[in-house]
Amino acid sequence: MTKDILVMIGNNTAVIAAIAWTTKRIITYYLSKDIEAFKQELQQKMELALIEHDAVFRSLHTKRAETIEKVYKHLVELQKSLNFLNNGIQNQIKAGAKLSISNTDVNNVVSKIKKLDDIVGPNKLFFNKAHANSLQLVIHGCLAIPMIAEVARTGETKEYPVDLQEELKKIDVDTVHEKINALVLDTNKAIGVIEDAFRKLIGPKLSDLAKYPPLDIGISC
Repeated sequence: MTKDILVMIGNNTAVIAAIAWTTKRIITYYLSKDIEAFKQELQQKMELALIEHDAVFRSLHTKRAETIEKVYKHLVELQKSLNFLNNGIQNQIKAGAKLSISNTDVNNVVSKIKKLDDIVGPNKLFFNKAHANSLQLVIHGCLAIPMIAEVARTGETKEYPVDLQEELKKIDVDTVHEKINALVLDTNKAIGVIEDAFRKLIGPKLSDLAKYPPLDIGISC
């Protein structure tokens, strides 16, 4: 009897062990399938995210390059107009003539600066803080030219804010020349800043690439 019981227990233990082993294999099998499926799904999502990121980055990179190109073009046009205006004032100083700033020349500068402002204003995110400040310095300075020219021509300051009137009363031919000349220098500086921004955007300069040895591509003559 005891022997039968021991045999039965042994058989039951073997059966339980077999069931446990089989159950473990089944669970491991399905878990491995789930993990593999999860890994594949995660990989696909990562690849898709990278593709989307690359597309967005390329789009922003292209737009920034186009914006910098437009800003540079308008800065160069503004530089020409400011130089023309400044040369006219210099000629009047040399001749000892009474200052007479051409409205056409002033309007030409204002037209150029408004076009520049229309581009810079909505696209400040494409410029770092130093670049944006350099551009704003030029824009604000040039927008004040009509006021300076009018005060220099008429001597009247009453229509302007009280806090500006005392400063405007000091305007004479030398002051006007000094302010316009400062704007020319600020514009030249802004052009240099934008040139640097564009060079950094497109990558290393050819002079930098020349420092590295040429690639050996296995072509012989």
